Amino acid sequence: MKQRTSSLIALSEALAIFILAILVFNLARDIPVGWAFPGVGFPLPYLAVLIVILTYWVMRGRSLRFFGKSPCDKEAEVRLFIIAVIPTLIIKGALQVVDWQGMVGAWAVSFIILIATWVVACVSDNADGGQTSLLALGIVLFMHLPARTISPSSDWTLLIYRCVYTGLVAFTEELIFRGVIFSQLENPSNKTWTLFTLRLTVPFVTSSLLFGLWHVINGILVGVDVVQSLAWGLWTFFFGLYLGLVRMKSNRIVLPALLHWIVNV
Repeated sequence: MKQRTSSLIALSEALAIFILAILVFNLARDIPVGWAFPGVGFPLPYLAVLIVILTYWVMRGRSLRFFGKSPCDKEAEVRLFIIAVIPTLIIKGALQVVDWQGMVGAWAVSFIILIATWVVACVSDNADGGQTSLLALGIVLFMHLPARTISPSSDWTLLIYRCVYTGLVAFTEELIFRGVIFSQLENPSNKTWTLFTLRLTVPFVTSSLLFGLWHVINGILVGVDVVQSLAWGLWTFFFGLYLGLVRMKSNRIVLPALLHWIVNV
């Protein structure tokens, strides 16, 4: 009974953090800013959410271990990155060539992300990074992804602005979902389910669901069509599972934030 009560309290606080992030994001969005990154705007809503959520977490006396040293050694963490980076580029390529703003395209992207998640889950425990990179490179060549999916902007100033902006977006969202909310829901007594080779835990699934819902709600509030917002929420839920897997294996948000940034930039 105590364990169930503790889990419900943790879930309630996680939902409260999520609602707080939504409110801060949309309140900050309406604040006029005199300067913006050319072509991308000024990331005030993300800065506001980052400051508020991090301040709340620290004032509650909670651990920031998701920033800290990974329990796996450096070689294992580098190998995990090598294993994950090519599937991440495949996801990025899929978002470039598939119309994910419609439900059909969103399901197609979701399927690709799910396969990428399964591959990373299987291979990270059974192969070295070099083998995985060669395998993933073969997948890329097979898919014939166009060069424009990874080609940088010819305007280097604009590219730098985009890198900074998208980096802040990725870091803020990883702090909220794979950092604060994931940590809030972690409990040794939580049940674990296995789907194929994926270990499904309460933090893993719930943080991903809220990540998808974050994009649905914010999309609707900024005036995006409901169907398009739902499509966005669908594939970002699966992308949340992908990032959550990397977070579980590295036990911190550094690699998920880096992979998230690769997709965003």
